[in-house]
Amino acid sequence: PRDWVDRSFYFGTYGQELVRLIATTVRPGDVCIYIGAHKGFITLQLAAAVGPQGQVMSFEPDPRAMQALSSNVRRNGFAQVKLFACALGDREGACEFVLSRQLGWSSRFPNETAKAAAASTTSVRSRRLDDVVAETGVSPETHRLSLMKIDAEGSEPLILQGARETIERFRPAIHIEVNRASLCAGGFGADSIEALLRSLDYQLYAVSFNRSGWPPRRKLSLT
Repeated sequence: PRDWVDRSFYFGTYGQELVRLIATTVRPGDVCIYIGAHKGFITLQLAAAVGPQGQVMSFEPDPRAMQALSSNVRRNGFAQVKLFACALGDREGACEFVLSRQLGWSSRFPNETAKAAAASTTSVRSRRLDDVVAETGVSPETHRLSLMKIDAEGSEPLILQGARETIERFRPAIHIEVNRASLCAGGFGADSIEALLRSLDYQLYAVSFNRSGWPPRRKLSLT
């Protein structure tokens, strides 16, 4: 109850537009990827959507968040979820990772707010998504990769570079949470995300979940 994110999970107010996007995009048997999976709220939504015949690949480099994520997946009995305790980037190796007292703020590139909540710094393995996908045997001939979610606190440009082949081969819908301050801390801008996606012939939209009409109804909106 002390954690505002946990409260939003409990009351169903967290990421309502993303939950609705999953419902309209993901089908049973699909493959989905979540990068920066936190405690697993969205991972569990994805697992329910793909069903027992599908697959969810969830990546979380913060060991404390991974412990909660693993526990939540196990309690729900979702064998279709594969967990990866590593960071993703544009190359194989190791990277310095700043752990925050607020789970969800840990980052390779902490902004000023995250720096103030920093607890410690550790080294984590960094991998390319293209390599991980190749190792799992997921291919466009046998699988439908319908949705990729990226919430990596500033590492998104590096992740996209290391996922370029996967994106080109599968053409998933991609939902990205843009943290401009963390992007700036890493020497990037939001334009670096936009340029890479447009080079892959993607269209970009802002996603919202609004009330409209009379009587008012909740509606997913792409702008």
